[in-house]
Amino acid sequence: MRRTRLSLASLVLLCAPAPIFAQEAAQAFGEITVLASTNFAKSSDLQFGVHNAIEGVISIGCSGCTPARFDGLGVAGRLVDIAFQLPSVLQRVGNTATVPITYGSDAAAFQADGGTVVRFNPATGLAGAQLTPSGTGGFAVWLGGPGAPANAAQDVQVNITGAGGGTYRGVITATIIQH
Repeated sequence: MRRTRLSLASLVLLCAPAPIFAQEAAQAFGEITVLASTNFAKSSDLQFGVHNAIEGVISIGCSGCTPARFDGLGVAGRLVDIAFQLPSVLQRVGNTATVPITYGSDAAAFQADGGTVVRFNPATGLAGAQLTPSGTGGFAVWLGGPGAPANAAQDVQVNITGAGGGTYRGVITATIIQH
């Protein structure tokens, strides 16, 4: 009988409720802020119009000429770096003939919405241009503008002396980095 009692006592201990342990959890977040991409697009081409070769050097300030313009939208208060890849010649479409194109040392310009125009050398670019903190984040970049050049440093010129008839083109690339 004693054996049965031990077995029953053992059985009672095994069936007794287990002690309750409190479980707690906490959470942490992994987080990163990614800047919205900057929208940047060409608004107008660098256009010198129609001229006779005997006219020689044509300035972007001529009647009927328009500067290249690029418009962008970034994050207000951020900085942008601007760089150009510029051709040294324009090549005749369907031919290998070329005409030289030159850029003044202040021929490029940047303006944030509500800000002032900042001129810079398109060959070296502009680092750290600020988008107006209280603005929309909008900005414009020009090559040969805005408006007619006030002096030779702001000018873009093409020398068509002796050039054969036809349309001459070159690719101008403006690149921006927002940081």
